[in-house]
Amino acid sequence: MIPQPMRALLLLLLLVAGNVGAAEPVLHVRARTRIDLQSIQRVQGGMLVRGRLMDVSEEEPIIGRVVAIAVDGAHGFYRYAEPTGVDGAFRWKVPLPLGQYTFKLNAGGDDEYAPAPPLVRTIDVSRHTPNLTLEAPAEASVGARTLSIAVSAEDPEGDVDLVSPSSAHEGAVHPVALPVVITVGGLEVARLTTNRDGKAYQDLEIATLGKPGTVATVGARFAGDELRNPAQATRPVKVTTPTRVTLAASSAELGWSARVSLDGELTDASGPVEGAQIEMVALGPVGPCPPGRVGCEDEARVLASATTDSKGRFSASLKGGVERPGTLFLEARYHAHQANLSFREASHSTAVPLAVLAPEPRSLAFYLSPLLTGLVIGLVALGRRRPWRVLAERRSRKSQARAARVGAGLTESRPRLLSTLRAPHDLGISGQVCELPSGAPVPTATVIVSAGGVQRQMDVDHEARFVLEGLPAGTVVVEVGARGYVPERFERTLPHRGELRATRVLLVPIREKIFAVYQKVALPLVPTPGFTATWTPRELLRYMEHKVLIVDELAALTRLVEEAYFGPRMPDVGVLAEAERLAREVSARART
Repeated sequence: MIPQPMRALLLLLLLVAGNVGAAEPVLHVRARTRIDLQSIQRVQGGMLVRGRLMDVSEEEPIIGRVVAIAVDGAHGFYRYAEPTGVDGAFRWKVPLPLGQYTFKLNAGGDDEYAPAPPLVRTIDVSRHTPNLTLEAPAEASVGARTLSIAVSAEDPEGDVDLVSPSSAHEGAVHPVALPVVITVGGLEVARLTTNRDGKAYQDLEIATLGKPGTVATVGARFAGDELRNPAQATRPVKVTTPTRVTLAASSAELGWSARVSLDGELTDASGPVEGAQIEMVALGPVGPCPPGRVGCEDEARVLASATTDSKGRFSASLKGGVERPGTLFLEARYHAHQANLSFREASHSTAVPLAVLAPEPRSLAFYLSPLLTGLVIGLVALGRRRPWRVLAERRSRKSQARAARVGAGLTESRPRLLSTLRAPHDLGISGQVCELPSGAPVPTATVIVSAGGVQRQMDVDHEARFVLEGLPAGTVVVEVGARGYVPERFERTLPHRGELRATRVLLVPIREKIFAVYQKVALPLVPTPGFTATWTPRELLRYMEHKVLIVDELAALTRLVEEAYFGPRMPDVGVLAEAERLAREVSARART
């Protein structure tokens, strides 16, 4: 028999081979779901089933998703399905006589969530089903060597229908001593028995959970006995690794016109870490605190950053003439910003002192020379460019800036004067992705650049900034998109004179775009234009129903707008296209 990982790898290779030469596949990533069965409790006339539908990655309950139950046995069967409640929970009373049954729970999927693995149990309604609870930390570091877990066991007391109304919802339970098997990934690693208080504790070796980056499923399982049904509880635990970062300066002093090299290394429990972002941070200000500032000596400022190479080493430089004279204390800090590094723990180096020197006295000729040089450059610039052309370009840039403030797309920066005197030379692009109209950064955005037959893709950092260097000369196509936003696409020519540095790309939320489409359609329909700012889509629909006009088309558009703009799910560009299609139908029907 082929092992499950090998079968998955063979299936992946067949899929890749079948798609050679075909169009690029479209991947739909859906969140994994899990059904947590909290209890199956005997009650008068049958049994009471409680549980919860969970998002596996977020460990958060899923609200409003349908969960189906099926119970079959020699004495009867039961079928039912309903959405989960506001806390993701479901609760059913199954009216079946005592006996043995096969119990099954299902939760279907959709575009946002994948179907949950079905939960199948064989139960005896005549026996109690104990409640098992497993407590374990969400993360376990290999530096700690062991992981402490706690198991709680409780047994239902009597029938729920016979207890007081105040306790009927939760059920009356009491601690019970049960033999429990502890598993990791389904494999047994320990056996223990809960005490009279229903508690048991165990220390697990971190090595049994797997390598750093593994998300292990720790479980507690009771096999059942003649009085109780089997029960189990699970808890996902991510294995992390500590890191260590070092920092050394090439000199203990930083001259006013000099540079100091900052070098170091990042390692974890497995060895050097490649491709990690390291920040060089200054601890506290240089010199005394400004007047009125209290506690500014605790501030931290990022002076430089670097990326580790294949051996975990990094290097950066610090330029003189920027910091005020005094003693500067530097630290190298590592934070796992990228998803593939999230299992590595943050760390910082030992502080390195650096003496920042004051500038040396300069002669009068030193200060006159730059002024004369600037004057000559200015005269050369005036000779090469006509004044009215400069004014026209400024007016054009101002109008472009005003248009960028109210519309989506790319806002170019203004190149420096010296850059305009040279031929285009810059082969890089940098900027920030923001939301329109708030101007807030969009840290989930993705930037795709196509140039010279090569495509490069990168995710923006936590401040929504991006930098792409070393692009080929010629036409470059840039596509910027994020989940929940209308994507933007623009073309430019490389090299440039600096106008594609520190750019700003504004993305419009799809919800705002959908509502704008709706308002454009609603304006000709309302009795007074001002009502479009105060009426809800449902109020406009009721008004049109009273008029008996274009009700079917407007009702479909109203449902779409209410679900996309006010609903919990994030709409995509397909929903926007459907809104625009319905808007065209409403407008066409209104004209007839």
